[in-house]
Amino acid sequence: MPGMDGYELYQHLKDDETTRDIPVIFISASNDTESKLKAFTSDGVDYVSKSFQLEEVSQEFRPI
Repeated sequence: MPGMDGYELYQHLKDDETTRDIPVIFISASNDTESKLKAFTSDGVDYVSKSFQLEEVSQEFRPI
């Protein structure tokens, strides 16, 4: 993303009262431990590395 990375965008979402409670799954081409730890210590709910199958992310957040 030009001008902002995903972690910065995530922080903007968490700083905004209207979006702070939305669960966020980080999806990235990076598969390194540092990126995953940064996502989870930022309170991301999951981290998925590209390339992934839709079933990997669609099952967890189905409405009950």
